Amino acid sequence: MTDNNHAQDRVVSIKLHIVWLTKNRSPILTGDVSLKTREIIRQMCERKSVEINQGVISKDHVRLFVSLPSKICVDNFVQQLKGKTSHVLMTNFENLRQQFWRQQIWAQGYFCFSTGEVSDGDIQDYIDSHVVEPEPVVNENIITTE
Repeated sequence: MTDNNHAQDRVVSIKLHIVWLTKNRSPILTGDVSLKTREIIRQMCERKSVEINQGVISKDHVRLFVSLPSKICVDNFVQQLKGKTSHVLMTNFENLRQQFWRQQIWAQGYFCFSTGEVSDGDIQDYIDSHVVEPEPVVNENIITTE
């Protein structure tokens, strides 16, 4: 089987927790605006083969837990999500055009945290368990290790 994250030469699991805010934490993501935002995000994720593990659209922010294909740059992905949702929401909702001039629905930046099913300590222990012990060096009947 070959797909974006599993091929003969690689296995990739990129799971991210991504959050971005509305400008000035304005509570605009309610009702039809919330539903439209969810629809746009779902469509974009499907088009890019991004699996949404979980997501919440709160009144002033979007929170996603996604699995990304290895070929997708996180920064570009989030900027595309923010740009597309902003454009469509401004086009479809007059009240947002009046409230947010210059088409800036979202605050600058975003939060992103990589997650996994293995802790940092587990990875360190695994790597440590594969350290090859040096062979003893025999020198004039004295055995030492270097």
